[in-house]
Amino acid sequence: MPPLEIKKPFTKKPDGTLRFFVLGASSAIGFPYMHNGAFPRMLKYKLQFLFPQNNIEIINVSLTAINTYTLYDFSRQLVDYQPDCILIYAGHTEYYGALGIASSSRLGRNHQFINLTLAAKKLKLMQGLTRLAEIYVPATPH
Repeated sequence: MPPLEIKKPFTKKPDGTLRFFVLGASSAIGFPYMHNGAFPRMLKYKLQFLFPQNNIEIINVSLTAINTYTLYDFSRQLVDYQPDCILIYAGHTEYYGALGIASSSRLGRNHQFINLTLAAKKLKLMQGLTRLAEIYVPATPH
């Protein structure tokens, strides 16, 4: 059996390609409609009609129940993939979502603390401490 070849997606954009990334939450995925009912699919059809000479790539990296802290982090990483456009369709989970103002955590009310916490999670020291805590502190049953 040949070894599995893992290709890094979207490394170099082919000539004549228009590359769009879509970021968002459930609505950008198509919820509550079927997957093909999501606006990125409709956008691709429209762009293919308007620009038949181009290869159109619509890459939907949306996730359910995320907020703009996550979208901000994603968008900074997408620049490496040579997008022609990054579309953000969000705001629906800002209120109740994770770290939202109405979430069960009071942290959602302090933007500076959230940004500091998210930045600290990228440090190797914090990642190591988190792993240690997961080993020595048992998960609480729900």
